Amino acid sequence: MRVTKKVFYMKIIFLSMQIHLNLLQTNLKTYFDLQLDIFSNLDFSQELYEKQIGSHFRHCIQMIEIFLEYYQKGNIINYTQRDRESKEALKILLSKEYGIERMNFLLNQLFILNLTQGEFDVKRDFGILKSNVEIELDFLASHTMHHFGLIRIYLERECSKQELGFFGFAPETIDYLKNKEN
Repeated sequence: MRVTKKVFYMKIIFLSMQIHLNLLQTNLKTYFDLQLDIFSNLDFSQELYEKQIGSHFRHCIQMIEIFLEYYQKGNIINYTQRDRESKEALKILLSKEYGIERMNFLLNQLFILNLTQGEFDVKRDFGILKSNVEIELDFLASHTMHHFGLIRIYLERECSKQELGFFGFAPETIDYLKNKEN
C-alpha cells in the first residue's frame, strides 16, 4: 500500500500537533501543581477564605468542570452555565481543603485526557464561535492564573511575601523573577 505525499504530510502535521498539545498539558500541569502546593501550605484565616478566596476558587473550578463536561458529552461549551448555589459549589466556598482537593482532581482529569485536535463550538456573549482544545486550555489557564493573582492580593493581608513565594504569578513572571535573582 503506497502512501501519497499529501497523506504522509498530513500525518506528520497531526503528530506534530499532538506532541505540541501533550507538551502544553505537561507545562500547565507543572505550573498548577506548583501553585496548589504553595497555596495548600499557606496559613490564613477561614474567614478570609469564605469571604474572599473561596468564590474565586469555586469560579475557576466550575469553568474547568464545564470544559470537561463538554469534552465528555460533546455539547456546546457555555461557561456562563454555572450553578453557583449547588451543594458542591457551597462546599468549595466553605472549605479550603475541599477546594484544593477538587481543583487537583479536575486538573488531573484535564491532563490525563487524551485530548485531540478538532473544532467545536463555544458560546460567548456575542455569539457562538469555533474553538479547539489548545485555545480552551490556554483560556482556562490564563483565566485561572488571573484569579490566582486576585487571590494573592487577598492573601497579602495575612501572609508574608516570602510565604506566598510565586503563588499568583504567571509562568513568565516566575521565570523573570528567578532570572533576576541569579
